[in-house]
Amino acid sequence: MPTPKSITNQVGRAPARNSPDDADIVTDLLMRVTAGDGGPDQPIFSAPFPGVSSPSLVTAIEKFQRRQLGFTDGRVDPAGATLARLNRLTNNGATAKRTVTPFTSLLRGAVGRPPAPNNLGHVVKLIALLKLVPPGEGGAGPALLPPVIPGQMPAALIPAIETFQRRQFGSSDGRVDPGAKTEIRLQQIVTPVA
Repeated sequence: MPTPKSITNQVGRAPARNSPDDADIVTDLLMRVTAGDGGPDQPIFSAPFPGVSSPSLVTAIEKFQRRQLGFTDGRVDPAGATLARLNRLTNNGATAKRTVTPFTSLLRGAVGRPPAPNNLGHVVKLIALLKLVPPGEGGAGPALLPPVIPGQMPAALIPAIETFQRRQFGSSDGRVDPGAKTEIRLQQIVTPVA
């Protein structure tokens, strides 16, 4: 079994020291965590200067902490729970690295509960995504049909959005905004990152 990865100083949100070597180790470990286990949704970029925290790294640390530890402070401590869990989930950095591409929204307008504009093209795209999600993940299944009349809102769409959101996040607002967490999670499930 590989030796656990270690860092010398805190990495992440200030007042972390963010030495480039430590930040590289944390970034490497995070990039080995699957999205479903709290791995990053977006690429992680290096900070422009030593000692500065990279916003994308802080975001990735916070996502991981929320998913795995139920708290978030945006920092990885040398002997802390976040580093221990990263090592455990990645077999001390031995699992394969993921390739994460920048997120591209399929929607240009919100869909769901008013005041969402519910453009027909966006409604159809969202229904297609929800139908591809496995029922165990909160997917709508084949019963969700696209509108037959332009401007018509399928009666089952908002409940389908709410079911997905409750399953994924524990709460629901019945609305999918472009580039927001519900659309991001839908795309992660439908097109998993390697």
